[in-house]
Amino acid sequence: NDRQGIIVGEDGLILRTTNGGDSWQPAHQENITGKLVEIAPLKPGTFVILGEESAALITEDGGETFKPYNELLRAVGGRKVAFKGLAMSDRAGYVVGEQGVLLVTRDRGVTWKPMYMQTSMFFEDVAVAPDGTAVAVGYDGLIRYSEFLPDGSIQWRPGKAQSEVNRSE
Repeated sequence: NDRQGIIVGEDGLILRTTNGGDSWQPAHQENITGKLVEIAPLKPGTFVILGEESAALITEDGGETFKPYNELLRAVGGRKVAFKGLAMSDRAGYVVGEQGVLLVTRDRGVTWKPMYMQTSMFFEDVAVAPDGTAVAVGYDGLIRYSEFLPDGSIQWRPGKAQSEVNRSE
């Protein structure tokens, strides 16, 4: 409802309100000490919190309790990464981060598949359209956009920042 909210921050900070922000209660998480940077819905009542040091939490009760989001952690193969962004549509969802992290789900976060980008790519955020196509952006003008192939798979292609387009004209 519009009276509930969750905010995240430094040192694993998670705060929750149920009264429209009049008061905030901490939602302590053991072993989360890095900066939390993203909170995003997977489906109604289910949210994911992402951050540095492979911080990935899920709540399925609107933020009352959190647990490690093991499906997402498995998709990075145990590497320590900084998750930076998550975006979801009915057709596909994406998580991006540093060290080439680009993960895809086609089942609203039940399973995640790595896209195996170069580890030199540092993604900062991702946005998704209702049809499931996405744009991921990162350091030094890094842009990748997705497209669905006829077989239903997803392919990622390089994009150009506006400054790159202007230089090439």
